[in-house]
Amino acid sequence: MSQNAIPSPLLVLIALLQGLMLLGLHQAMSWQFWPYQDPAWLYALYAGVLTGPLLLLLGLSNTNFRFMLQSSLAFSLVSGLLGYYVGSQASPPDEVGLGILLPALIVTLTIATFKSLMYLQLGIPSLKTANINYSELFAHSWRNFLTMGLALLFSLGIWLLLMLCAALFDAIGLKFFEQLFTTSWFYYPVLSMAMGLGIGLFRRQSGIVDTIVHIQQLLVKWMLVMLVLVSVLFLATLPFTGLAPLWESGGSTLILWMLALLLFFVNATYQHQADPHIYPRWLHRLIYLSLLLMPVYSLISAYGLYMRVAQYGWSVSRCWAVLLWLLLSLFALGYASQILRHKDNWLQGLGRVNIPMGLTVLLAMLLVNSPLLNFMQISANSQMARLSQDKLAADEVDIHYFHSQLAGPGYRALQKIRADYGQTYPELSMRIDALYQKNEEMDLAAFQVQLAKVIEGAESTWPDGLLAAITQHLHEQPWRLAQNQGYYLKAVDLNSDGQQDFLLMEESIHQPEFSLYYLTDDGWQVKSLHLRIAPDTDLKALTAAIKSSDFAVVLPKWQQIRVKGLTLYTEPE
Repeated sequence: MSQNAIPSPLLVLIALLQGLMLLGLHQAMSWQFWPYQDPAWLYALYAGVLTGPLLLLLGLSNTNFRFMLQSSLAFSLVSGLLGYYVGSQASPPDEVGLGILLPALIVTLTIATFKSLMYLQLGIPSLKTANINYSELFAHSWRNFLTMGLALLFSLGIWLLLMLCAALFDAIGLKFFEQLFTTSWFYYPVLSMAMGLGIGLFRRQSGIVDTIVHIQQLLVKWMLVMLVLVSVLFLATLPFTGLAPLWESGGSTLILWMLALLLFFVNATYQHQADPHIYPRWLHRLIYLSLLLMPVYSLISAYGLYMRVAQYGWSVSRCWAVLLWLLLSLFALGYASQILRHKDNWLQGLGRVNIPMGLTVLLAMLLVNSPLLNFMQISANSQMARLSQDKLAADEVDIHYFHSQLAGPGYRALQKIRADYGQTYPELSMRIDALYQKNEEMDLAAFQVQLAKVIEGAESTWPDGLLAAITQHLHEQPWRLAQNQGYYLKAVDLNSDGQQDFLLMEESIHQPEFSLYYLTDDGWQVKSLHLRIAPDTDLKALTAAIKSSDFAVVLPKWQQIRVKGLTLYTEPE
């Protein structure tokens, strides 16, 4: 493309407008006005503002202005609709954090944007798969990726220079520039314009970008040889070791990583060239014969994923793993078919695999943000089904996973678990409540009644004020409530004063917590008891011993020295 065909001033203007729109959304969140209170619209606007202008910045030229403008508006609308659906999963907004949904949305829409861009840059006549020139498609994909990366580095450099300037003036007592440069209304438009300027500069220097692509090809081609040798050696050792050690160490994920790296290195090395002479003929044959083993790795990974899903049900990470497995397996089968058909000249068919698979990846990245592939809902439904089929006990449900990973579907699932199993497992109901209730919202009287039901070992008649003291203490540390798996109260006398003290043991998802409640003239007081636990300690045996009074009360070996209001003491042995 001619340098004159790239409208650099217009790119800077587009970047500035994008920065101002992002600033508006940022201020809406800071000042908590619309769409801050409506996550669906917030995500929709962010998705549209980020994707549409990015298509224009990387793809717009004087020769395709109307087509790219229409395409970016359409893609921005699609992204906004998907963002709206993803944001609607943060419901109710007061109970579900927005950050749970953000990473997957950003990554998938970024991939979808770059995939869409490289096809759109070929123009309207080439949008049919049969008419797509693979060499041009490949060149666009690498140029877009490197142009964006270099522009980000350019923007980072501008930001660092601004920070250096602020630090220099701050050193002589002028804090104005530090306050100016770190204000959102300044850095949003300035860094956005820097991004637009950087993209315009690097798009005009496509020859430099192509040189960088060639340099990485020289480096990667020998890494591909090493990876091929490792993959063959690894597969050769499996008959002697079996698959069991592989599953114990998360082998399915490692195999998927190896498949992904093989595919990346193959494409980064051979690029769009049909000429295999980048390697000696014998090495070229060794590489493509090794690539025939990729479907075998896909089968091994599929078996491992099947076992995990059958044993534990679906989770978000397993859904992603299966989707990645499917995409990588389709690539592997496509490459294998071209190798079997063309042998030494199999690279001639590389485009016939990569062109439709690129569109498949684009479709997959869009669908994961739609109701058709809602991994959070799939995971919640799977775990609820296991619960209803008695494959999972109610008190074994990982409520923290539902809360921290499944957003709205997790919230609704936990409320159903609470309604269905709360009477049978009151401690489970209390844990679920603790995940979502804030301290100021908690009804202490209701919590005290609930707590009395779940504490084991308590006498039918509580000492005056003890239950209220325990309630107040636990209310001040709600994170302990969310992690509890049961409470046990034991009467002891730890200071040998003839008066009964009480040891409260909190069984937790990590290790038990112990608190000592003792009565003074000022009422019930509490002290935390500390326990040093070795990594191999049997925690179930420990808690069982406490419950059965299988313990001894011992005096410290070394007494303390009190001097001038200070205390000298030794650490307990």
